[in-house]
Order: sequence, then structure tokens, then C-alpha cells
Amino acid sequence: QTIHGAARIRFTADQSVADQSVNGAVEAEKELVLTAVAKDKALAQADVGNYQQAAATLAVQNAALNRAYADAPARVQMQIRAETNNLESFSGRLDNGQYDAATRKTLQGQSFNTRNAK
Repeated sequence: QTIHGAARIRFTADQSVADQSVNGAVEAEKELVLTAVAKDKALAQADVGNYQQAAATLAVQNAALNRAYADAPARVQMQIRAETNNLESFSGRLDNGQYDAATRKTLQGQSFNTRNAK
């Protein structure tokens, strides 16, 4: 996939101007990729028995996805909603100390699929 056209880049020292120039679609896609990173981090934490910390990692990423939802295109909003549901479910399980091979495999598979999607 390629994009044609010219990109204009401007710089500013004003944080509010910079915040207003964020492309919601790009921000949402970034958060989806960061969800895979958060899942990998949570897996590493849970593997050593830090279930509460793993649950907190997923909860933080869930909040980031919820913030990105409003400015995302409809197609990406569906992906975000599915991910937030997944994160809530896995965070709840981990928070209750429910971590087994099936949970690990599911999280690992989701992370892999997100990181390797085209």
C-alpha cells in the first residue's frame, strides 16, 4: 500500500496547538499497536506471578484506547471496542489470579496478530 501526495510539517512551541493537530486515525492505529506491546508486557509480568501488575498494565492501555476511540474512524472504532472488551476481560482474570496456559496463549496470539497485521 502506498500513499501519494505532499506532506506539510510545521513546528510549534505551543503545546495546545500541537495537541489540536493530532490525526485521530493515526493516533487510534498507534494505540492498537501499543495494545500488543502492553499485552506482551502483561504476559511477562504474569509469567513471574505479578498478576496485579499485569492487570494494571492492561487497564492503563484500556484507558488509552478509550481516549482514542472518539476520534477514530468507524472501522478502527470497531477494532478498539473489541480490544477494550478483551483487555477488560483479561485484566479482570489476572486481577483475580486466574492465569493459565489458555489465557497466556490467547493473549500471546492476539499480540502476535496485531503486530503482524497488514
